[in-house]
Amino acid sequence: MIGRGRYGTVYRGSLEDRSVAVKVFISANRQQFTNERMIYRLLLDHENVARFLESEERVGTEGRTELLLLLEFYPH
Repeated sequence: MIGRGRYGTVYRGSLEDRSVAVKVFISANRQQFTNERMIYRLLLDHENVARFLESEERVGTEGRTELLLLLEFYPH
């Protein structure tokens, strides 16, 4: 875990041998997930915004629905 906010928790992960930031939302925060995903899609190539890679919905280890945003990882 590298951070926690009001609507989600951010973890450092890896995708195809590259570091990524994974922001995990619980299903109760679906609207915030949808809003944030839309913003990242609109700003795909903005130099001051982390690069959006992918979004996904999955069932977590406790059987709950989780909503994921995968972003380019930037240290510091």
